[in-house]
Amino acid sequence: MLNTPLIKYWLEVHGLKLRYLAARVGVNANYLSSLLGNPRNRPSLEVVVRLADVTGYSMDEILGRKRKHTRRVQPPMSDARLKVVAE
Repeated sequence: MLNTPLIKYWLEVHGLKLRYLAARVGVNANYLSSLLGNPRNRPSLEVVVRLADVTGYSMDEILGRKRKHTRRVQPPMSDARLKVVAE
């Protein structure tokens, strides 16, 4: 259900781990991993909204409803803050 390649791409571009994204979204890392790993698992609307807020993608993109990913990836916070959190 979730656009796993897009979310993994966002993590890779920002050099972040899944557990960081899970913490920002407010869910357990194992839960987020299960959503990304099994297309039968359906996230709640609240989780989709939070993923969109954190990554800067639209909910449609998070759900894989658009095929082209031509948007520039926008960090959800300043680069300086990302470095501190990632360390």
